Amino acid sequence: MSLEILIKKVEDSLKNKQLMTVLKYLAEIRNRYPLNKRVEEFISLKKKKYKYQLKIVKEIVDLQKQLNKENLIKKINELLELDPENAYLYGLLGDHHGMKLDFKTAKLYQEKAISLCPFEEVFYINLSKSLTGLKLHKKSLEVLKLSKILKPNDFEINLLIARCSIRLLDQKFAFKIYEELLNSFPNNLELSIEFCQHLLDFRETDKALKILDK
Repeated sequence: MSLEILIKKVEDSLKNKQLMTVLKYLAEIRNRYPLNKRVEEFISLKKKKYKYQLKIVKEIVDLQKQLNKENLIKKINELLELDPENAYLYGLLGDHHGMKLDFKTAKLYQEKAISLCPFEEVFYINLSKSLTGLKLHKKSLEVLKLSKILKPNDFEINLLIARCSIRLLDQKFAFKIYEELLNSFPNNLELSIEFCQHLLDFRETDKALKILDK
């Protein structure tokens, strides 16, 4: 299938609000045309277009600094009356409840944020954290893989995928990701220690010592 046909399928699926189909075709474009920048351009354009339509933008940055404040919910609800389709406000509500360890409520708001703005990878990352908090590790991994379609080389996304894979006892896949991350970030001491701890847990002592000796 040609690149142009795949892009058209993405657009058609988006018009029909078929999010999973949109992501499926974006993943196919990345796999078939890994050097092509059309996906990045497409995602960037959609995010900019969405943000341009919002009424509440500047306030978001200030609210992000107030996530642990009790009056945050009241402030956000007031803003939602002015801008009811603002995904970032719902995302902040999700973050607030996540910080309070109310992962069930956080999950609902994060899912709402994704439904309104499906091209913002941060929403998927935070949803995966709520799912992890609910011990739904398999679902958390599925969500992280969706975020990876949007931003394949993101450090946090790949690290969370590795951690989630460890929880699911898929250490082979997790170790592969840790190795790729260390190749990209060889001076990240915290990453090296975390990887070595997992290696030791699975009795891969020689590998761990080799990493620590570097």
